[in-house]
Amino acid sequence: MNKKALRPIIITAIVLVVIAGAYAVLQLLPEAPPEEASPSPSASKAPETIYLYREDYYDLTRMEFDFRDGPDIVINVDDSGDARAFIFSPGKEGWGYSQDKMRATAFNIVSISAIAEVARDVSDFSEYELDKPRLVARSYYDTRDGEVVREIHIGKMTSLEDSYYARVKGENTVYAVSKYVAENLMTTELQYRELDFFPSYLSEDKLKVEADGYITYIRVQNQETGSDIEISMRSDKELENSPLGTTKYYMTKPVKSDCNDTIVVDKLINVAGGITVSAVVEDEPEDLSKYGLDDPLHIWMKNTDGDEVHYMIGQSSATSAYAMVEGANTVLLIDMFSPKLRELNYVDFMFKLFWLHNINDVKSVTIDLEGEKHLLEIKVIKKNEAGKVEEFEATLDGRPLSETNTRRLYSRLLDMMIAGEITEPFDIESVQPDYTFTIVMNNGTREELRLFRLNERQYAGSVNGEEAAFYVNVANIRRLKEAFGYIERGEEIPR
Repeated sequence: MNKKALRPIIITAIVLVVIAGAYAVLQLLPEAPPEEASPSPSASKAPETIYLYREDYYDLTRMEFDFRDGPDIVINVDDSGDARAFIFSPGKEGWGYSQDKMRATAFNIVSISAIAEVARDVSDFSEYELDKPRLVARSYYDTRDGEVVREIHIGKMTSLEDSYYARVKGENTVYAVSKYVAENLMTTELQYRELDFFPSYLSEDKLKVEADGYITYIRVQNQETGSDIEISMRSDKELENSPLGTTKYYMTKPVKSDCNDTIVVDKLINVAGGITVSAVVEDEPEDLSKYGLDDPLHIWMKNTDGDEVHYMIGQSSATSAYAMVEGANTVLLIDMFSPKLRELNYVDFMFKLFWLHNINDVKSVTIDLEGEKHLLEIKVIKKNEAGKVEEFEATLDGRPLSETNTRRLYSRLLDMMIAGEITEPFDIESVQPDYTFTIVMNNGTREELRLFRLNERQYAGSVNGEEAAFYVNVANIRRLKEAFGYIERGEEIPR
């Protein structure tokens, strides 16, 4: 092998030896100690809370708030009862004041902290509006060492708009106090007012109103239309002692009538029961007409807890309306108001049958169809332990009548559905009835329905001699007559 062929091999070997030697040297060098961890330049210790002062909540006896641009407020603490109470003054006549809001203010005022120290040794406080502060808040404490008085001044809002300038009386340091704390202390008389004149039965998710069973009385008067509807709820005890079929709600104005419970709940109770007062608009208004309150819609309500309210509703837009409450000379804004309350028709809420009596309580029925008389007699054969009739026998004009046809004939007799109101006075004493139905109960009482022809399609109805204020359509009478036709042919009366 010549020297030229050996040269690349020799060079490669030399390189490998150098690399191996360098590696061996590095292995013999001592290992450098690990570098100690150091804090990130951006990391900083959490700032300590800067307290302007701290007192014990339970030592608090009084709070005073002197406003630069509004009436001053005094809140005294009353610990004489089972629970701590706050007494607001001077209060507006007809208004209550929120214990929750006053309690929140008390928790804030006993311990004032700052989010930053702005300046020390300040001689001119005008830059911060602390020479004439927006608020001077004083709090009084009955401590073991005697009475302590704390006073903090609140100036203008900082440029960041997340805080207000503040200082403690007698000190020359200016602080930035959080917006929440400052504005809580600056709560005005109007904001302390309790707006819950009457419970709102709006559900927590604000999707539905659930007032059924809670509102015991409601009256809606619309002077513009002349409508005046008054409805009350029977108590559980009243219902227990009432005949089967008695409705929960009953009307006392403009007529006395049992009501359709479902319609009353859906169209009235759950509509008015959602009204909520959301804001104060004007105290002691001089011109009610600009709010539509010179001729308002009146709503009275009572509930099972004994609460009462009288709303006067003015102009409305969507579900909001101007309103006043009896006893407070203030215009309010209410939410959850339905314009449908202005358009109520009392007939819609009535139980639409002229009468309703359980067949199990009936001894006989006399049916006079334009001089054609029929007598339905019912004899009880068997009752269960609860006293409910399980079996009876019936005769029509002395001939046996099946239980099915007896029940269906009686059902058509009761099915005299009120179709509408008679708009002009109708004198039942001056005319003879066209149809007379008389029910004699097992206890001897009598119920009578008389129908008087108004025209070809309508008949005025009078129950037990009362005024004929409503009418039925001729279709109801036609269905009753058809039932006799089925019986004469020996057929079963259709449902």
